[in-house]
Amino acid sequence: MKKTRRISIKFLFIATAIVGMLTTLSFIPVAEPEGKTPVENCDSIPELNKKVLEFASSKINLKVGMGDAWDLASEALNAAGAKWDNDYKFGRKINPDKECILPGDIIEMRGTKIEYKEHDVFYREELKLHIAIIYSVAKQNHFVLIEQNTGKLGQKVGTSPLELKQLKTGKYKIFRPIK
Repeated sequence: MKKTRRISIKFLFIATAIVGMLTTLSFIPVAEPEGKTPVENCDSIPELNKKVLEFASSKINLKVGMGDAWDLASEALNAAGAKWDNDYKFGRKINPDKECILPGDIIEMRGTKIEYKEHDVFYREELKLHIAIIYSVAKQNHFVLIEQNTGKLGQKVGTSPLELKQLKTGKYKIFRPIK
């Protein structure tokens, strides 16, 4: 009987110690990773972005304006009532390393070479200047664009995948529509 008590007391002591450690650990504050917005804060899409998406989505398989990539973004921003400079500042420039990229944001690519494979077909495009709308965000740096005037889509509006790692050369900027 003495042996059983010792085990029970040891078990009780160990269990109490573990519970104490867990209780202490649960109160240790966890810092957010520097430079990134937590994913749970990336779920809310601003109303203006929703309006940009609504316009662009309504134009799938249609030609907007002259069929240039610029035309889809500019007409979507105008239809949404967004404030922009009617040049190449499509709203507030965001820093993708510190802010979420959201559906309805505008991406501008300059001097880019894009290479990717989709359904066993290899795509390669060189874009001197290309403007598109982020249609959806699959995960960080992996999007579906809604765009026109590409080798794949021609001058009609459609969707294409884009992972930022597919940009072999060039630069990009991302803008958030503003009122």
